[in-house]
Amino acid sequence: MSESTATPVPRGPWLFHPAIDLLVGCGLLAVPLGALSWWASTAHASALVIGAAVLSIVINGPHYAATIVRALHHDGRSRRVLLVASVVALMVAVAAHLSPILLAALFTAYLTWSPWHYATQNHGVGVVLLARAGGPTATTTERRLLKGAHVVAAVAAVIAIHTGLSEAFLRRIGFSSGVALSAAVACTAIALVVGGGVLWRLRRRGAPLAGVMAAGLLLLTSLAWFTLPALIGHGATTSYVSGAAALLHCAQYLWLASFVEGRLAFVRRGRFDALAWAATLVALGVALFTLGPWVVSIACGYDLIVSLLIVQSVVNLHHFVVDAFIWKLRDPAMAAPLFSGRELAPARRELVSNTRAILATVVVTALLMVAVLDVAQLAGTRVDADDTWQARAASLNDHDSRVWVQQAQLAVASNDADAARSHLGRAVALSPHNADAQRALLRLHAVTGHLEEAWARKDAAPPGILDDLGSVLLFADVALRLERFDDAISLGRRAIAQSTPTPGSPNAIEARRIVGMALLAKDQAGEAVGLLRTALDDGEALIAGDALRQGNLLEVATALAQAHVAVSQWDPALLLFERALDGATKADRADVAADALLGQAQVLLRRDDARQALLHVQRALRVGLAAPEIVDPARMAHGWLDYGGLLAASEAPMRARFTCAVKARQLAERMRPGVRQDKLLSFIAEATRFVEEVLPAADAEAVRSDVDTAAKEALALGYPDGDTDDEE
Repeated sequence: MSESTATPVPRGPWLFHPAIDLLVGCGLLAVPLGALSWWASTAHASALVIGAAVLSIVINGPHYAATIVRALHHDGRSRRVLLVASVVALMVAVAAHLSPILLAALFTAYLTWSPWHYATQNHGVGVVLLARAGGPTATTTERRLLKGAHVVAAVAAVIAIHTGLSEAFLRRIGFSSGVALSAAVACTAIALVVGGGVLWRLRRRGAPLAGVMAAGLLLLTSLAWFTLPALIGHGATTSYVSGAAALLHCAQYLWLASFVEGRLAFVRRGRFDALAWAATLVALGVALFTLGPWVVSIACGYDLIVSLLIVQSVVNLHHFVVDAFIWKLRDPAMAAPLFSGRELAPARRELVSNTRAILATVVVTALLMVAVLDVAQLAGTRVDADDTWQARAASLNDHDSRVWVQQAQLAVASNDADAARSHLGRAVALSPHNADAQRALLRLHAVTGHLEEAWARKDAAPPGILDDLGSVLLFADVALRLERFDDAISLGRRAIAQSTPTPGSPNAIEARRIVGMALLAKDQAGEAVGLLRTALDDGEALIAGDALRQGNLLEVATALAQAHVAVSQWDPALLLFERALDGATKADRADVAADALLGQAQVLLRRDDARQALLHVQRALRVGLAAPEIVDPARMAHGWLDYGGLLAASEAPMRARFTCAVKARQLAERMRPGVRQDKLLSFIAEATRFVEEVLPAADAEAVRSDVDTAAKEALALGYPDGDTDDEE
């Protein structure tokens, strides 16, 4: 069909209507969507996520499908590019499923390329609207400078995306937060100066105000998508570029593509079946993004969420390549409908056979059902999903690691740690790259005392999965509890470095506590004092008032006190022990109370006040007897040995001293096996043997048969002057 003569350039830049073009084409739709997201982000977070998923079915998927349809209708070169790109994309998708490590490269490339793609589309739309408004044509230099302003904004987003440590599927360059912030400020300034200068020059040369304003709004849209999130924080850029900006970009693309299809049909004196076009795009979008991952997951037992991520990355990269060949404005067939008017081809309902109509209806309906299943799966794997939705998600597809992470959370809430461990193990087996599952399994091992299993996750997890600050802190704490002090110091210092932007944050405080306690254990008390003091001061500044009285930072205070003892600073040590004891009493922390009392006894002994030292040890051991399940057995075993030594110095009965040794052995046997336990048990055996040589056999047997009663009798003893200690 021959092309008609193009109609004259329209008055004004608009394609459909100023309101529609400003909201969708110029990106002002971000304002109401942003307000809605802010309002719903807390109380209605799940509804927001599910709503975004539904929008992606009718906007994001069709946007990619529109590229394929446009390429098929454009020219022979575009069809060849589409064929080659599609074959390569299919091969890459298969390879990524066979070797998930490839997904990191694909996802990183997709996120890195996205700002450039979005920015150049904003620039292209701006040029179209500017040209349609009439007036002087922008020169090549002006167009390049205006494009540069958009691209500079995108550069800020790329730097922000590559700021910080790498993640499971995102390999970052590792820019610092300071570099990202400086780049965002500089790029914003450059874009405003360069872009504003070009638009001002065009206006001075007679360009209509509407066209200049439309192009200016699109430049501001690029700044809002790229530099504004970068100014807020690099994490905001990653989520915005892959979420809200992607949705707005896709809507803008469909707005332009629908006009081009209708306008091309008009120029060629044809009709445009908009309903059939839209249905085709929605169905093809579902086929592109959802159908394949569901088939692979159910048929091959592959993790659904990873398969969806692979397809998302591959389809996006495919789109970026093909899109570069189908929007060439130098092609008259494409330029004519964009610049020559706003008349659209009349609507047409194509007459087709019943068989064809039924087949098309069945295919589209089936694909829409797949999309509905995917949304239902998302709804059922949300944290706040009810039992019905959770069961529905598990029945729809149990090859979804999100299902098992959720089941593990329910098991934890029911205090069923074994079931939680089993569910998380299944999630990790399905997808070793599921960061949520890996982190949850690490946390569960650490909290339930399975320290060796927790430490083993460090080598078992794929690289980058457990490099986030929270996981590094957990590994540092586990290393400290396993007495791997060098590892605890190394990991703790790494956590401090990762907390640099917020040195007084809870994570930074915890990291300093771990490093300080590890240094203290390695007899490097001088350095430990500084770290622990900073942690305590930052903690009390973070929590208004006395943090110790609120039950926080108790371990930091006792560790700092012990560090002061190690460097012979008695007064600060006693003061800190007393504050820790007061806070532990209010927070019902028997372990910290016992530590504080034993620490005070240690200071009193060094000050030659044996009587007060004995009283403090007695109080500490009573605390341990009252709550043995939560008090560190190693610490309490040493406490009983110290008490036995004090009794020996006061010439107390041999039976009481034997009781101390037996009780110490009982506690030492509850310690984690290792060199420390072996040494302590060996020492206790020697002490027990020495006392047992002079103790009547009947007394020894009586103590062994009822250690707790004998322990209470021993704690009732007073100092040699005959006084007894009645303190609790």
